[in-house]
Amino acid sequence: MILKSDHTEELAPALLWKAALGSRRYGYWLGGTIAYLVLLMGFLNWFFPFIETRPGILITDPLLARLPARDVSVWIFPVLYGTLAVTLAYLSTRPRVLLQALVAFALVHSFRICTLYWLPLDAPAGCIPLADPLVRHLAYDGKIITRDLFFSGHTATLCIAWLAVRPRSLKWILGPALLVVMGLLLVQHAHYLIDIVAALIISPAGWLLARRLLRTL
Repeated sequence: MILKSDHTEELAPALLWKAALGSRRYGYWLGGTIAYLVLLMGFLNWFFPFIETRPGILITDPLLARLPARDVSVWIFPVLYGTLAVTLAYLSTRPRVLLQALVAFALVHSFRICTLYWLPLDAPAGCIPLADPLVRHLAYDGKIITRDLFFSGHTATLCIAWLAVRPRSLKWILGPALLVVMGLLLVQHAHYLIDIVAALIISPAGWLLARRLLRTL
């Protein structure tokens, strides 16, 4: 039987995982979600270079117009990956919340594919491509991607991470990290402000939908 909430300190992680993996429904959800995410990552390896070839709409962004562009990738990715490492360490002891986070991630990024396809945007004026130390060596055949804009995937991912952790101490770490990454993405002109705002709206919706889908576990 799966506990309705495994945000608890009373039960050992081993007991929580034993209870979770003892449920066939949990196993189906976990295995199916991981398989879907693997397929999703493979699809994005084709999709992002595809959208890069399409003409897009150039948006007038008053904030970016006042903000000189600077390459701050060297700060973005340590904050991003460090925050995700902390989140995964926390979720590794809470199987149900981990599953909800994975389902929310899958939902939000699936919806993101739709918005990227139906709302093609051109890179903001002065855009400096993000230099992701992992992705640039592992995906997209080395192509530079600048048009994966609406909405911000980095913001959405960190927003889900913030929603997934419960201790106030962790929220006080992840919250500022989210704000820092949002600000640095704008400094780099890697996103429009609307991309950031939309991610902050859509991510909680994906989190709540994931909770609803998993309510019977």
